[in-house]
Amino acid sequence: SETFDVVICINALYAMVPQTQVLQRVRRMLKPNGWFLVIDFGRPQRVVDWARFLIKSAIRKQGVVGGLIFAAKG
Repeated sequence: SETFDVVICINALYAMVPQTQVLQRVRRMLKPNGWFLVIDFGRPQRVVDWARFLIKSAIRKQGVVGGLIFAAKG
């Protein structure tokens, strides 16, 4: 409790559930008059959606599927 002068959270708060409990914990962690810096752009995203996007991008741009099929045939 009351350990930190500053807590920084960058593009992560949306993934922390439940957010109210996270914010309460941050408040307990901050020293009196401490700072909580939050940088969070855009709409909330689920991690699963982000992973799916990365995989689809890799398949489209890098030809991952072709490489995997070739490797499987050996």
